[in-house]
Parts: sequence; C-alpha cells; structure tokens
Amino acid sequence: MASTEGNYVTQHYENARTGWNPHETILTVANVPKLKQLFTQRVDAQTYAQPLYMHGVAIPGQGTHNVVFVATENDSVYAFDADASLPVLWRRTLTPAGETPVSSSDVLCNNVAPVIGITSTPVIDPSTSTMYVVAKTKRVQGAQTTFHQYLYALDITTGHDRAGSPQEIQASVPGTGGPIPFVPQWQMNRPGLLLEHGRVYAAFGSHCDSHPGQYHGWILAYDAATLRQVGTFIAAPDNARSAIWQAGIGLAVDPTGNIYFTTGNGAFTANQPGGKDYGDSVLKLGSDLKVLDFFTPADQDILNRADIDLGSGGVLVLPDQPAGTSHPHLLVTCGKDGRIFLLDRENLGKYNGPNGPDRVVQTLPLQPGKPITDQPGVWGGPAYYHGPDGQFVYYCGNGGDHLKAFKLLNGLLSLATVGADQPNQSAEIFTGEGGTTPTVSSNQQTAGTAVVWALVRADRMHPRVLLRAYDATNLTVKLFEGNAGPWTNLGGGSFIEPTVIQGKVYVASDKQLSVFGL
Repeated sequence: MASTEGNYVTQHYENARTGWNPHETILTVANVPKLKQLFTQRVDAQTYAQPLYMHGVAIPGQGTHNVVFVATENDSVYAFDADASLPVLWRRTLTPAGETPVSSSDVLCNNVAPVIGITSTPVIDPSTSTMYVVAKTKRVQGAQTTFHQYLYALDITTGHDRAGSPQEIQASVPGTGGPIPFVPQWQMNRPGLLLEHGRVYAAFGSHCDSHPGQYHGWILAYDAATLRQVGTFIAAPDNARSAIWQAGIGLAVDPTGNIYFTTGNGAFTANQPGGKDYGDSVLKLGSDLKVLDFFTPADQDILNRADIDLGSGGVLVLPDQPAGTSHPHLLVTCGKDGRIFLLDRENLGKYNGPNGPDRVVQTLPLQPGKPITDQPGVWGGPAYYHGPDGQFVYYCGNGGDHLKAFKLLNGLLSLATVGADQPNQSAEIFTGEGGTTPTVSSNQQTAGTAVVWALVRADRMHPRVLLRAYDATNLTVKLFEGNAGPWTNLGGGSFIEPTVIQGKVYVASDKQLSVFGL
C-alpha cells in the first residue's frame, strides 16, 4: 500500500520509506522562508509516532475536515482539524479497563520516559478509513503485574473499534530449547507499522539492551480485515536479541511486495548448517515472512561485541534505476558505524566470512575523508528525491553531523557538491543523540519546489525541538528554522520527523502538536 496523493498515511510517506512527498503544490523554496507557526494543540504525553494526515474526512456530527492524527506514549490517539485551532474532533485512549501505560522503570530503560504506550507510527488504510495502531499496557492486581500489547483497528471518523479490535499480541515459535514466547514486557514496537496487500505487519525490538535473554527481533503479520494472526518471524530463534528497531523507520517494501529491514546486535549463525540467527543483518522476506535473502557485514562479530549495530538505521528501497544500470534494483541503509551500504535487492550479498569481502554494490562512509573509526552513525534513516538535477539521498548522522546530500548516478552514490566543489551539506550541525531523519516535499520534479525538512533537538540547557528547512538542491541554503515544541526526556533521543503535506508542516513533540504554514 502506497500513500495516495493528498494523504500521508504511513511512516516516511510510503512503503518504500523514501520520505518524499512529491505532491506538495503549495510550499516552495521561495515561500518557505515565510513559514510561521499557525497554532498548537495539546496532547497528553511525548510523541514518537509521526503525525498522519487524511483529507476530506467526514466526522459524524462535525462535518468534513482535513484531519491530522497524533498517537502518544499515554496510549492516546487524537484526531485534530489539520487547518484550524479547533477542539479535538475525537480522542481515544487505548487502555482496557484496569490497565495503564507502562512506566519506563518497568523496562529498566529511559530511552522512552516516563511512560511507554504507543511508540511506533500507526498506519491508515484510506480504502476502508481504518487506522491500525499498537498500544502497550500493564495491569496491576495486588502483588502481580502483567504486561500486554494490543493491535487496534480504529475507524478514523470516530476512533471506535472495527470488528475484532483489539487483538492482544501473542506469539510463540519453536526454538532449540523449546517454544519461544513473545514476552510483551520486554518487546518494543518501534518501527512504523506496515500495511501491504491486506496484511498489517508489526516489528519488535527491545527497550535498551535490558534482559537480552528475553527479547527477540519479531515480526508479526495480521489479516487487516479480521486481525487474525497470519504469520510470525523471529530474527534469532536460537540465541535471542537481534532486535528490529530502526529508530522508528518502518519495514520497507519493494514493488513486488518483498519486505526489507535491519537487525541489531545478536549472534549470526545463518552461514552454518541449520543456523537461523541473523544478528546485525539486512533481511529480505516474502509476504509469508520466509527469508529470501540477506546481507551480513564481514565484521558482524565486531559490530555485535562493540554495540555498534547495523539495526539502528532503517532501509530505503530506491526506485528502479534506468535500463542499462548494472544494478537497477537497489536499497540503501546505514547503521551506528557510519557506513552507507548500497545493496542489490536481487542479490543482497549474504555473508562471506570475517575477512570478507562484503559483496555489496557500494560501501560509502557517511563522512568521506574521515577514517572509519571516526564516523558518525545513523539512528533512523535517509530520504530520497528525484529532481531536474538527478537523484539524491539525504543523510545526517549522530553526534553533531551535517545534513548532507549524496548523488545517485549510474547506480552509485557520491557526496554531492555545489558551486566550486563545495560539499552539498548544511552549514548547521544537528546536535543531540542519533542525528536526524529528513523528509522531502516537492511538486513532482518542478524546479524550485523541492525542500528538505528535518528536526533537531536543541541543547540540554534548552530542551526543545527545532524545525529546519533547506533547499533540496543546495543544502547550504537554510530556508527556515523555528521552535517546534518541547522535548524533556534528556535520557533518550527524539528520533522523530515532521509531516509535510498540503501546505503545512506538522510536528508532534512532548505534549504538543505544532502546525506551521504560510
């Protein structure tokens, strides 16, 4: 399922996770400097999920509205008018009677704090006006505390449950030591939900690295109409860990429906007879969640031991390249060690031993010219844009990196330049943990309409989120910077991104939705 024109219904705009909305006809390079904050809306907790947008939604008793949807860590989903500061159209709290959101102390991790409820970006099916969302809760009965996760299907016009909603998330798969259960306390649904060919896919990792023997990298598939579970996958059934996290980037899909993602730290045994563990790997699954192919770097064991896992960054499925290109079907990913991997989707490269070579199309450092030991990493993912001057991939790494553009030409990436070989990158650095995940808006390939958007968490003395905008063809030109809301959890990176559509920019931060426009 791809986002339809005029809507923004899944994380990073579409299932390929390009982050590019090519249907923005209002905002341009010329008028973005005139942007201003139009209004704000209050919500009840921090928000990691990207706001979603549907135009022309008929709300019973309230008329037809363009609607922006916000999901919070307090297990709440809000529907607001997207264009005016009106009272909330509807609000739904996804905690069954007797249950509450989970406390960060319950999972021994403050990456998300103080409460943990809805963390991943929901997904909307425009054809049925249904939103799918995963909520995490706990129930305290006397001395016993139990933990739960639920998949909901909500009517976007009312917030009410569809038939069969909610479905409690439970799973078990065979392991060498017996059945491996899904343990809801330790599993975190961080990647955005995926809706593809009538199935909803939810991926799970961990809260920090707490309790490594009890969490796995899970993917669970559900029938979108009935919420019946129809598939399970576990990334390391024999050794645990290998979380699927990607700092919120959703599972990616190619034009034929194959699914791609990265895994975090964990054992790798898939090169051994009977081995089933895929730590620090890129995997390709069919819609039935069977492994079709994989790539594992030669230094996987080093990545695992040093906690510089590949799985901090998500996968972007690039559009098919022109005929005659050596590798027309590509994807790109980058993890904590700052190596950008360009892979052939038809032959990911598998694993070729600790001495390699890595059989990839290209490996490129995030900061060309710097030694590999001094590279920033990526927590999140890139964005893609194809304009009159060619194809570009935008990345920004951890620890004070610049937002930079890489040109994709003849099936290979290189650091883009402007002027007299000046690097095509922002003058400003992006502080805070994890860098940033950019997005792009444009009016197709019309010159002067392409803008790169990104969020940065300001310094710890002034905990807030800033919205920045740049000319997509020349990142040295900053078009806008504005305060986009508070961010008070200093123990965890923000790892959030803006939603740009229909002339407005929506940023959900800590207890606030900020709406920018002209």
